[in-house]
Amino acid sequence: MSVDALSKTSISMMFLNNSLQMDVSCPENYHGSNFYTCQVDLVPGQRVDLKLVYQPTGIKNDILIRFWTDTIIPYQSAFIPTYRNTYPFNPDEFEGAAYRVWYTCVQTEGEIIITDCQGKISKKFDAQQYLPVQYVADQPAFIFAPFFCDNQGMTDSCISGSENKYDVQFVGGLFTFAQSFFCRPGVGPINSNCTNQDSYGDYYCNRDQLPYKRGPFGQIPDCLQRGFLAYDLPNRSYYCVCYHGYSGVSCEQQDR
Repeated sequence: MSVDALSKTSISMMFLNNSLQMDVSCPENYHGSNFYTCQVDLVPGQRVDLKLVYQPTGIKNDILIRFWTDTIIPYQSAFIPTYRNTYPFNPDEFEGAAYRVWYTCVQTEGEIIITDCQGKISKKFDAQQYLPVQYVADQPAFIFAPFFCDNQGMTDSCISGSENKYDVQFVGGLFTFAQSFFCRPGVGPINSNCTNQDSYGDYYCNRDQLPYKRGPFGQIPDCLQRGFLAYDLPNRSYYCVCYHGYSGVSCEQQDR
């Protein structure tokens, strides 16, 4: 939102409920800047509504409000190798970035969006994924398909040194967080049968027998962009879940 800039003595926070009103002044700023801080002790279990009261100064600026609490959000995330059992693992353009999230607050579904060094959603097919929750040892988890990044990226339009940087944003219900990663160069030659590239820039293998495969090593199923990949926990492998109107192990059949 766009509001008038804040003067030094104009900020107060009002915490309101049926029986309590508390004004907290935040007059202290940093070196004459428009950055103000204040601290408030709240009562556990008490509902609080927040109002920000400011005094206009006539200068139009954006305002950014941030809150920090002592609460620890119970989640874990990691990138898992899909081809070689190498740890620790950093995503590379051949292995891909297979993102996993363990989140103790139960959600029914989760989504990731992967953006490139320009902040734009990548053109790769797996840059946007939407999955139902799974359970690993009774713990809610989201196991996303590998995203095959580009090590070179957009060398002519990004800040030097950030060409191979990506950001992955996870959204699950009301919970969201972001994590960055750098796409490392791939190691070794790719599978000679998997040098084809589709309109998204992803590698896929020769489609001469089912199930079709994709990825530089042919390490995951190819759903022909007619479905998404889900993870089979007992067999530790991905499989296709076809969109409505398609069927088959690679979603190769169009239903009538």
